[in-house]
Amino acid sequence: MMFRSHVWVAAAGLAVYSACTGDRLEWMAWGGSAIGALMPDIDHASSLISKTVNRAWAPGVRHRGGAHTLLAWAILTVVAVVAWGACAPVLAASWGYLSHLLIDAVTEGKVPLLAPFYRKRVGLSLVRTGSIPEYLVRYGALAIVIFYDSRSFSPSVTPSTAVAIALIGVRLVRFLPKVL
Repeated sequence: MMFRSHVWVAAAGLAVYSACTGDRLEWMAWGGSAIGALMPDIDHASSLISKTVNRAWAPGVRHRGGAHTLLAWAILTVVAVVAWGACAPVLAASWGYLSHLLIDAVTEGKVPLLAPFYRKRVGLSLVRTGSIPEYLVRYGALAIVIFYDSRSFSPSVTPSTAVAIALIGVRLVRFLPKVL
């Protein structure tokens, strides 16, 4: 999946959590989920997060390798909680990371979720990156963010809803000619 899909699926999970619990999440939690959703792709040379932090520290690392395991998620979550406490941004980042692993598991590439204990890649091979099903997942997640965000925060349009609506509009203008 592409980075936008990862970010919006993580945001959709937070929006549902926020609406169900009545917990108004601070902007740092939303940012934490976005960063967490991008972190597993630090091993991919052309990923947004890899370009941001300069991948020079990990030459020759294979994409969808160690960073795409539940062990890496658990270690990073424990380290972050010990360093910063179990605050909303840290837990949201952990959720973002986990959601990345889960939605990558439905793509053709599969992921080594259980490595190093189980070497086989795990996945369902339901979605090809950049395909129409991926766009459906992405925009379905955006719809969830818009719906739950507007329900849980106020009846008016919130900033995250406005951004989501704008992004949908821009993407539809670019995407519709490909479909039609």
